[in-house]
Amino acid sequence: MKKIFLLTTILAGSLFSATFNVSTTPELRTALSTASTNGENDTIILADGTYKTTDDGEGTFVFLNQDCKNISLRGSDDNETFLDGNSTNRVIEFLGECQSNIHIEKLSIQNGNGNNSGAAGIYSTHDISITSSTINNNINAFVGGIQAKNIIIRNSKILNNIGDNTGGVYTEYSKNFEIYDSNISNNKATSTHTGSNATGGLKNVDKVFNCYFESNEVSTTNANAAVSATTIENSYFINNKGPQSSYTGTGNLYNSIVKDNDNIGFAGNSINSLFINNSTGLKLWDDVSIGNIFIDNQTAIQTLGSATIKNTFFSNETYDIFNGSDSSFPTVLFSNLNSEKVMGSFVENYHTIYTTLGFVDEDNGDYHLTPTSDLIDAGTTTIEGLNLPTTDLDGKARIVGASIDIGPYEFSTTRPTINSFTYTGNTQELNELTFTTNYTLTDGRYINSVSYDFENNETWTTSNTHTYNTAGTYTVKVKITDSEGEFSIQSKEIIITELDFASMTNEQKLIKAIDSQYYDEIIAIISDKESTSTSSGITTGENNVTSDPSSYNLITKAQSDSLVSLSQTSGYNDGLIAGKQYAQDNLAEFNLVTTTTRDADVQAATTSGITTGKQYVQDNLTEFNLITKTASDIAIASAITTGQANVTANPSTFGLITIADKDTAVSSAVEQGKQIVLSSPSSFGLELKEPLTKAKIDALSSGWHNISSPSEIMDLTIFDNASIVWIFNSTSNSWEAYSSNSTYIKQIENDSTIKLATKINAAAGIWVLK
Repeated sequence: MKKIFLLTTILAGSLFSATFNVSTTPELRTALSTASTNGENDTIILADGTYKTTDDGEGTFVFLNQDCKNISLRGSDDNETFLDGNSTNRVIEFLGECQSNIHIEKLSIQNGNGNNSGAAGIYSTHDISITSSTINNNINAFVGGIQAKNIIIRNSKILNNIGDNTGGVYTEYSKNFEIYDSNISNNKATSTHTGSNATGGLKNVDKVFNCYFESNEVSTTNANAAVSATTIENSYFINNKGPQSSYTGTGNLYNSIVKDNDNIGFAGNSINSLFINNSTGLKLWDDVSIGNIFIDNQTAIQTLGSATIKNTFFSNETYDIFNGSDSSFPTVLFSNLNSEKVMGSFVENYHTIYTTLGFVDEDNGDYHLTPTSDLIDAGTTTIEGLNLPTTDLDGKARIVGASIDIGPYEFSTTRPTINSFTYTGNTQELNELTFTTNYTLTDGRYINSVSYDFENNETWTTSNTHTYNTAGTYTVKVKITDSEGEFSIQSKEIIITELDFASMTNEQKLIKAIDSQYYDEIIAIISDKESTSTSSGITTGENNVTSDPSSYNLITKAQSDSLVSLSQTSGYNDGLIAGKQYAQDNLAEFNLVTTTTRDADVQAATTSGITTGKQYVQDNLTEFNLITKTASDIAIASAITTGQANVTANPSTFGLITIADKDTAVSSAVEQGKQIVLSSPSSFGLELKEPLTKAKIDALSSGWHNISSPSEIMDLTIFDNASIVWIFNSTSNSWEAYSSNSTYIKQIENDSTIKLATKINAAAGIWVLK
C-alpha cells in the first residue's frame, strides 16, 4: 500500500501516461476526447463487447489530436471486442495537424460505411500500427478498410472490405507500409475508372512477409491482391480475380506460392517461388526469374525486356514464355524450356536440362520435395544486387547441402527435430510461464541455441520464461539451431485469461495500472522518493529539536554550564559553614561514618570480603583469565577434532596419503605393470594374441567356428567370405549379426529382435559360419 500511495503522489506531480478503462460507447468517446488534450501518451482499454457508432447518435468515433501525444486502443481479443459502424458511419478516425503514433491491438473494426474520401473502417492522418486485430466488412466510396500515412500491420485479418479505389488498406505513395503474418481475403475494389490503380487487397505496400491473399477482387484495372510491393516474402496468392494482375510493382518476390489467379502481373525479380494454374504470366522487364517453378499456367512468363531466366522449370504450360517486345532478348539458362512453347521474338536458350520435379503430393497441394527430386541443390545463390532470404516458405533454413533448392521449400534430412514444445505455470495474466522444448539432433551435431519468440514479432530470446500482462490469445515460437546453423521452428497458441483484480498482488495491480513502457521508470522513482523522504524526515526532526529544546524538556550545553558556574560562586561562604554542619548531622546521606564505626566495619568487611571475593572470581572467570574444568575438557575435545580435520584435509603435510590416493596409486602401478607385460610378453614367458584378420577368417574350414578377438573390430568386411556371423553383445545383452549376403541381410533387417552389427567389441563371443 505504501508504494501505491507513493505512486499516486508521483503521478499527481508528473504524469507519464494515462489509462482509461471503458465499457460503454459514451465512456469511449469521453476517453478519446480527454486523451486528445491531456498532454500524455494514453491507453484506452476496452472491456469485451460491441461499441456501435449509433449507440448514442454521435456517429463516427473521433480522436482529434491537439497535444501531439500517442494513443493506444486495446481489447482483450479481436473475437471479443468490436468497434462497429452499424453499416451507417465510418467506424473511427484519428485526426490532427501534429504527428502522433496510433496503436490498435486485439480489436475488430467492422461494418463501417461511407460515401466519401478516406476509409470506412479506420481513417488516420497519423502513423498507425495494428496488431492482432480484424478489419472486416467495411464499405466506402474510396477505401474500404484502412487509410493512413505510415502503416505497420502484424498478425491481423483484413477481410470482406469494399472500396472504389482500394478494398483493404491504402497509404499514400512515398509512405511506408509493412504487413506481417496476416490474412488479406475477400476484399474488393469496384473502380470503373481507367487508370485508377485500384486494388482489392493492399495499395502502395512496401513489404509483405508471411501473408495470405485469397479471393481478393478488382472490377477493372490493376492488382486484385497487392500493388507496388517492394518486397514480398514467404506469402501465398490464391484465387485472386481481376482483369489484370494479382500484384504489381517492381520489387522482389521470394519463397512464395501463386496459384489459381486470373493474372499475376509485374513482379520485378522473382526468386524460388511456385506458380500454378494462373491465367496469365509473370511479367518481366530487365528482371530475373531464378529458381521458380511453373505448373499448368496458360502463360508462364511474359517478357517485356532483356530478362534473365535461370534455374527455372516449366511443366504443362500452354506457353512457357511469351516475348512481347521485338527489341527484347531474354536469356534462359539451365532451365527446361520447351522451344515449341515460346511465342514472340528471339529467346536465347542455353543449357536446356530435363528434370523430375519430385513433389510430395502435387495433387493435394503439397509441394515439398522428396529425396528423388532433381530440384534439390539445383538453384543458384549468387544474384548480383539481391540478398536472398535465409529461410524458406516454412521458415526453415535455406541452403542445406551443396546449394539452394529450386522452389519455395528447402529439402533436408538433417535439420533438428522438435519432439515436443510445452509450458508449465498459471495461464492467467501477470503470471510467469516456463517453456520446455524436447528435440533431437542429427548424429555428430550439437546444440547451438534454443530461442523463443513470445510475441510472434521475430524478437527472439534465449530465456525460457515469460509473463503476459494482458489476457488474450498469443502465438509462441521456439527455434532450435544446431552446430551447422540448420534450425527448425515450431509454434504453439496460448490462451491467457484475465486475473481478477481482487486476487492481484500490489505489484500486479501496478503493472495493470501503468503502461508497460513506463513501469520500470516509475518504480525507480518510487524507490528514490522513499529514500529521499526518509533522509528529509531525519533532518527535519533534528532541526525541530535544536531550534526549540525546551519543548522537549531539554537545555543547551551553554545554559547548563552557566547554571553550574552560578551555583559555585553564589553564597559560597555561608554555604560552606552550613554544609559542614549538615554533613555532620546527616552522615548517612553523604555515605560517611565515624572512625569507631569505621574500624568495626573494617573488621567485619575483612571476613566478608574474602568470601565475596571468592564468589566474584567464580562468577567472573574470564576477567581473571580462568576457565572451568568442564570448559577445559570441551576445548581439548574441540582441539582434537580440529587436529583430526587438519590431518584429513592435508594428509601430505603430515606425511600421509588418503585411502583413495592409495587406491589410485595401486591402480596406476597395476596398469603400468600391464603395459610392461604387454610391451615385452616374451620376457614373462607369455605370447600376445594377434587381432583377427581377413586372412585368418578366410583360412577357416567349412562349418561353425567359435572365435574371439583381443581388440575391437571396426571393419566387418574381414567376414565378407563367411556366410553369416553372430555376435553376442554383453553390453546390451542381445544378439547381433553381420553378413555380406543380401538375402541374410534382409532377414536380419526384417527381424526386429536382431540388430545388424556395425562393430564388434573386444573379447566378444563370435560364431562364424563358413
